[in-house]
Amino acid sequence: MATALGMGMRFTFLAWFFFAACLSLSAGGRPDLATLLRSAEAGDAEAQFTLASTLYHGGSAEQAVGWLKKATERKHPKAWRLLGDFHAKGLVAKGKVDPREAAACYQKAAALGDAAAMGKLSECYFDGQGVARSTFTGVKWLRAAAEAGDRGAARLLAMRLAEGDDISRDPTEAYLWLIVGTEGFGQGLWEVKLAEYRAKVPASQRKVTEEAAHKVVRRTPAYR
Repeated sequence: MATALGMGMRFTFLAWFFFAACLSLSAGGRPDLATLLRSAEAGDAEAQFTLASTLYHGGSAEQAVGWLKKATERKHPKAWRLLGDFHAKGLVAKGKVDPREAAACYQKAAALGDAAAMGKLSECYFDGQGVARSTFTGVKWLRAAAEAGDRGAARLLAMRLAEGDDISRDPTEAYLWLIVGTEGFGQGLWEVKLAEYRAKVPASQRKVTEEAAHKVVRRTPAYR
């Protein structure tokens, strides 16, 4: 009975895996699926995360959870972040959304240096989702995400600093982070925004602010 059940679970896994692989191939990808599975089973955290992500996007979140948890045991930051997303969406405990577990997962991913997780953790603190609401801590993690190379966090930090609704308004720092967050985006809406932010910075501080922003970009690998 147990053997039959185990074979059934493996068959279900392989069926979902094949389906996910077909989706990847149809999108132009060429994953070495046999090697990926062998590496995941051998304990390779990156392979476990990739496998979990493939299964999830293939429609099998339940199968993905197991591989994600294996990857988190090996301290894979992106696995912790995706597991947090699963908790936030109710994909772990049979449809039960668990913001506290989501925040805890983001915290672990952030501690391992994942910039995107820092941004998600900042949202948790701003909104009071799974943690006590704290604008101060939200800004702390948003700034950490921006400094670690998350362009979205840099733009959001710029907007919060410019508007000053829940943090002290600082037009100069807002301009700096908007430059960082839009570096390489080319012409368009952001060029207009940059001009607006620049106009609010004292003329004597514009050049030094722009130089400081470019230094941030140069010293942060994720921005290059």
